[in-house]
Amino acid sequence: MAISRVSTWVETGTLTLPDALRQASTSNANDLAMIFESTTHGTEQEDAKIAVSLGHSDEVLMHRKMPASPPGKIDNATMLDNNATYIISGGLGSLGLHMANMLYELGARHLMLLSRSGKANSSDILAALMNLERNGCNVDVVACDITSMEDMKRLGSKFSEESRPRLKGIIQSAMVLADSTFANMTFENWQKATAPKIQGSWNLHNLQRFMTEGSSSSENDVEDLDFFILLSSVSGVIGNSAQGNYCAGNTFEDVLAHHRRANGMAAVSLNIGLVSDSNHFGTGTMSSFKNIDEYLRVFGHLAPVVVSTAEVLASVKMAIAASNKQNTALTSCPLQIPPQLVVGISSRIRRSRELLNYWSLDRKFDHRAAWGDDAGWEGDLAPKASLLRANEALPLAQDLSSGRLVVEDLLKAKLAQAMTLDVEGVDEEKSLGAYGIDSLKATEMRNWINREFHVDLSIFEILAPTPIAKLAMRILKACDLVNHDALES
Repeated sequence: MAISRVSTWVETGTLTLPDALRQASTSNANDLAMIFESTTHGTEQEDAKIAVSLGHSDEVLMHRKMPASPPGKIDNATMLDNNATYIISGGLGSLGLHMANMLYELGARHLMLLSRSGKANSSDILAALMNLERNGCNVDVVACDITSMEDMKRLGSKFSEESRPRLKGIIQSAMVLADSTFANMTFENWQKATAPKIQGSWNLHNLQRFMTEGSSSSENDVEDLDFFILLSSVSGVIGNSAQGNYCAGNTFEDVLAHHRRANGMAAVSLNIGLVSDSNHFGTGTMSSFKNIDEYLRVFGHLAPVVVSTAEVLASVKMAIAASNKQNTALTSCPLQIPPQLVVGISSRIRRSRELLNYWSLDRKFDHRAAWGDDAGWEGDLAPKASLLRANEALPLAQDLSSGRLVVEDLLKAKLAQAMTLDVEGVDEEKSLGAYGIDSLKATEMRNWINREFHVDLSIFEILAPTPIAKLAMRILKACDLVNHDALES
């Protein structure tokens, strides 16, 4: 609550951020009140900065002094230019329409929503567009494949040929999921997920160049954008099994934001977490999951990166406020945010070696780990309370039969944990696939088997209709943690 209030003060200009401090003079801390008083009354230089060193014995009474009126307070309804055009790629998606409504509330009255079809193919989309139009917002739904150079050139020509209001902002939210293990990924699936993120984002980056082609204007005549926001994903930061293509595309967007900022252009890449109230559940690659709860039962390692649509919109609004030249001019308070901002990683990441995906163990997340013993290891997920490790149990096996049972029990326990099953109900005569292990989970299971038993199985072996008991024997015979001569004697 406190941080939210302070953020609002900064955004509206109630609080201003100073430039970097420089030491102008050194004074005794006990004279602090007099020092500040002299600065207030102009006895010091107007832009002077004061540095004070406090010793252990110094006591200073402090009081807050708020300005009588906020300097240049900004009304949300005038944050954006009502005589400018703002583009949202992927604008007919659920998140795209939410952002369109937000831009309207911030003062935008000319929106271009880009989609490959250019059609409002549901009653909900049509109702949302009609509501914007009724409220005085000019919404142009444009059929535009942002990965197509020809489509982008046609889009650019709309500004020179149709005398549209000047383009001042772009939000890139287009995405396509084509999940597959990397070993099984076709080039077509690679391109499906990467094209909107890589080629599409690059084309939007060059849109202003396309706007000047075939016209008397030059690139120098086109003013820079107020904002260029890329909706990237946290998967580009943490990685995600079977989404190598999607992760690569998001990483490109992050680098593009750095590139633009390094060249003096507006850009922010927001690494958005898993959106809990997204309409993707129940469709496409999410068709097996009706809601976020069902999804997290299977992919529990993503629980620390869940965000809501409201949080995504707040992040986009902050990026707009930070980039908007009009706002910074009014407040004399440029709100600086980096070109890449991660949105939604929990500050209490629970770490467990039992998770099939190990992203939370990456040392760069140490500062986000939950408080507890061993930097975030806690409760029944702590190593000391985890499953019996293969390197502890297998050396105790007396023969092949007992060794197979050890591997079998570990496989069943891991399967039960991954699929939220009762381990007692797992039948060793059934295959892993019989319990819902798909190609995504098979990748993580394969990685776990490699770490635990030092055995490299193929995805096909894990997905094959092989009983768990036979798979356990296959692993045991290839495992280097046991003395095979002793087991077979």
